[in-house]
Amino acid sequence: MLDPAASLILIVTATIFHTIYELLDWIEYFAVDAGRVVLKRLTRGDADFGAAVASLGVIGFITNVRFRVVADTYFEAEQLIVKLDDYLLNTAGTSAKYEFIDWVPKTKVGLMWRAKQIPVGHHNKDGDYPVDGAETMLKSIFKTEAATEKLDHDPRTPFMSHYDSFVYGLIIGVYGVDRQYGPLRNMIPVDRKAPLLVAMAEWSFRPEDTSRVRLACTQYFNAHQWPNLPIEIECMKTDNFFMSPWNWGPDVPYIIKFNFMYLTNYLNSSGKEDIRNHLKGLWDYLIYKKIPFKAHWGKINFMDKAFVEANMDLTAFSPHVQDLFMNDYIQQRIV
Repeated sequence: MLDPAASLILIVTATIFHTIYELLDWIEYFAVDAGRVVLKRLTRGDADFGAAVASLGVIGFITNVRFRVVADTYFEAEQLIVKLDDYLLNTAGTSAKYEFIDWVPKTKVGLMWRAKQIPVGHHNKDGDYPVDGAETMLKSIFKTEAATEKLDHDPRTPFMSHYDSFVYGLIIGVYGVDRQYGPLRNMIPVDRKAPLLVAMAEWSFRPEDTSRVRLACTQYFNAHQWPNLPIEIECMKTDNFFMSPWNWGPDVPYIIKFNFMYLTNYLNSSGKEDIRNHLKGLWDYLIYKKIPFKAHWGKINFMDKAFVEANMDLTAFSPHVQDLFMNDYIQQRIV
């Protein structure tokens, strides 16, 4: 049986070789200039292009974008139990070996997803995963917990119980090697037939701080409970867009993202506030431990202007901000 104070951690490494928007050529949008509505286009290579990507919705009303496309790619994907340290202590080496890597560790072991590209047509072109038995089991168990009042905790809170930990241990104990072949869009490990509704915070760190982040999370969660769902950790190439949380400057070629997740299907009325308080405590603890990090704008975060000024290119971005499109959420963070 696994340590009941430990968390299940899902680590997703998409790629350290490509950014999300590297095939984006231009962005076209309406903005206000000298009291008039004008149509603007920023093209890759323009000095201000970095303002249009990760624009936070405040530079104008985006009407058109153009992406280049690439040929569909096919992969052999595997999911198997591995020792966590074998992969997290050398993220660059692991990512260089596999084009896409996901791990799901619990304490010192975990379920790893990894994939390598194969020739088109090598196997079934439309290959896909079967229904995920483990996720289906978790969904059923969480539903049962939510209807049960005789457990050692309130089952409608977003935190892991001893029973949850025991169930995760059983799943890991019986998990074998799952190998599938198909297009990348189907090989990304997501069960479309047993979806779980989650709340998420997505924060990025320097690769050299991975061990410190894991230790800080362990210390904080041991003292303040663990999330009841996996924590995703994803390796990703950095970019140079002004307000992007993945912009760490030219000396950091890729970052490690920790995605903290909580099941929301069966939360009680105070559950969402519990999530925010839990994450705010972790946010403050990472700052206390002097671990630098950045946060995804569209997921749970506690940024203020001081944090944004220290971590984003706010000076370069500010001239592009249109007051007409400002909302309270963004104003609290950049004004």
